[in-house]
Amino acid sequence: MKLETLKEEKGITIYLVLIVLVVTLGASLGLSSIFLRQLRLVGGVGEEMNLLPEAERTLDNGAQYDFAIEDPGGDCEGNNDWGYCATSTGSFEGVVRRVEIVR
Repeated sequence: MKLETLKEEKGITIYLVLIVLVVTLGASLGLSSIFLRQLRLVGGVGEEMNLLPEAERTLDNGAQYDFAIEDPGGDCEGNNDWGYCATSTGSFEGVVRRVEIVR
């Protein structure tokens, strides 16, 4: 009788080890897939894009704006060699606003 009980306990131990192994493997695969997706998402962030070309634009409502990007130096006080200054000047119904971005 003792031998049969010992064999049953070994079977239960192997079953519990397999359950723990499957749960650990599932969690690690889930976390690694989330991590890889985030790496792909962040991978293109460092690429430089100029979505707003320097130009003067007129909108449908009659508002006008001018957008310009310049390198540091002169009036632009960028903090480092790869910084930039962007200015946007807009006017609508006689009101003029200017926004400056320095990086």
